[in-house]
Amino acid sequence: VVESEQGFLHVDHADGGRIRFRGRYTRFTEPRSTAIQAALTDEDLVGALHYERDGLEVDPNGIGGVVNQADVSWPGGNVRVEDVSSTAQFGPQSRSITTEAPSRHVAASAGQWLVSRYAQPQVRVRGLRLNPAADDRLVSAALGLRASDLVTVRRHPQQTGAAITNELFVEG
Repeated sequence: VVESEQGFLHVDHADGGRIRFRGRYTRFTEPRSTAIQAALTDEDLVGALHYERDGLEVDPNGIGGVVNQADVSWPGGNVRVEDVSSTAQFGPQSRSITTEAPSRHVAASAGQWLVSRYAQPQVRVRGLRLNPAADDRLVSAALGLRASDLVTVRRHPQQTGAAITNELFVEG
């Protein structure tokens, strides 16, 4: 189901370890995905949650998350969906998914959604080290986050120039 529906399956530790599925449209429809759930920063700002500056792991160019070709199998065969301009710019980055789609068109739709969502590089924070001793609110804030929650991450590299703020979704 996760593969064919392009959703997220995760263990919700905040709710007794229940296994949860978040659909692909969750990020457009759920209040936790459309309103900021936490604001994290490496600066000392009132009201924001502070993370350790050297504990931020950012995917340097976002290309590792690009998917511009999707090979989708369904009971009647296979179909390939591709973003030609993304493939020309970043090279072929493919992903294979298996579905129980009833037709080629439905299978292609799943592939088109995947390619349209991931054909271009995106800012990805791979990890964020939190120090609960620095701010006692961090533990409850971090444990309260769920897959597909919207958060802001503000960073001010080397304390020069303007700060960079990104709105990001929790993926794990």
